[in-house]
Amino acid sequence: MSTLLLPFPSLTPRVLGAQSEPVDTIRHWEQEQTYVYRAYTYWKTVIQKYPDYRDAYLTLAVLCIRMDNTDEAILHINTAYTLDPNNEIVKVLAGQLGVFL
Repeated sequence: MSTLLLPFPSLTPRVLGAQSEPVDTIRHWEQEQTYVYRAYTYWKTVIQKYPDYRDAYLTLAVLCIRMDNTDEAILHINTAYTLDPNNEIVKVLAGQLGVFL
């Protein structure tokens, strides 16, 4: 399965308690939320410009899942399925959300 790339640098992964203070962990979570929201707004503009770009809808679905917005994730998965009904990633994401295509 291919990795969906986002247009921003990834945050450094951290292991809770390894070498971080609780305040650093909270700061990391806040940074990740900001990162996910920025990526979400970026990809929303991409689908406005390129409404047939299947991978943009897949990326938005993943971002919506990370933001606990399952309803919108399902909408994006359904759009990706309409654009490419044979795509395996679409089927995997749909299955993870319990969506039957």
